[in-house]
Amino acid sequence: MLARSKRSSFQQIHRPHYESPKIEAIRKQIFKNNLAKIVQHNKEYELGLHTYRKGVNQFSDMTEDEALKFASCFQTPSVEELVKMTEMIPANDFKFSNAAKVPDAIDYRDQGAVTRVKNQGKCGSCWAFATTGVLESHHFLKKKKLLELSEQQLIDCSERNRGCNGGHPYLAMKYVKKNGISTAESYPYMMMQSSCQYKPSMKVPSLKVVTFTYTSPSDGFPPDEHYLKQLVGYFGPMVVAIEVGKDFINYSEGIFFSDDCKKSSSAINHAVLVVGYGTDKKTGQDFWIVKNSWGEEYGEKGYIRMARNRNNNCNIASIIVRPVLQN
Repeated sequence: MLARSKRSSFQQIHRPHYESPKIEAIRKQIFKNNLAKIVQHNKEYELGLHTYRKGVNQFSDMTEDEALKFASCFQTPSVEELVKMTEMIPANDFKFSNAAKVPDAIDYRDQGAVTRVKNQGKCGSCWAFATTGVLESHHFLKKKKLLELSEQQLIDCSERNRGCNGGHPYLAMKYVKKNGISTAESYPYMMMQSSCQYKPSMKVPSLKVVTFTYTSPSDGFPPDEHYLKQLVGYFGPMVVAIEVGKDFINYSEGIFFSDDCKKSSSAINHAVLVVGYGTDKKTGQDFWIVKNSWGEEYGEKGYIRMARNRNNNCNIASIIVRPVLQN
């Protein structure tokens, strides 16, 4: 009865299209299996064995391998690009991070500095959404004007990235620094890669990337959650790259922590935006406030609170990209 009710709700919200009755039957069984795992996890949550709940979402009729393939939209650049990235080592930021005073908690949504949650759909473009997200927020903090920027431009025109097959925020930021970026209204999202339609006249004149900083273990900087807190608390939201596993896929609410996350940065496969941090008043657990690009049906209205100060869980502080905009 529960499976039927949840399945009906899933179909009403997500309106999946299946090629044949046979495939629909297969997806129905996958949904039933996933729902059983969700129910079991939530029973364990009630017993205090987990810090977050799971729930039905757009991935619930997919196998774990299918869902993880969808989520894996962060791609490591070529060796040539990795060498160039060493030019972006933010030595001054590391000196700064030891001295800056930042609040114990902050949520940039409260300042109106974060745009609505968007949905990348079936295009592997998380890298583009993370990039526009951080630029939107920093533009607001500089100019007090919130604009929605074009992910589609990055997908179509940022040639060293791979469109809907993944990319890297570093390369996207490098493209914007050179070419500028348009609004989403003038270059709307299509959920697919096409030929580049961007013209210099389309760029937002008030948004100019002067430089940007990039940190990763491959550049000799070990993951540091204190450093990430300093950056977010002082400068604003930050692009980070994380590891998404099967537990992350079904997150519904609470503070996400997963023993399944590997310690190696080679497991990183998804780009998101950290828009704040805090501490849960009931449990005392520290968390990051993370904006995803899977629509408002995912998690806490499109957000996930990820465990903070728990040994860099899911690589939350391993890779960080920070733009510096012209005043």
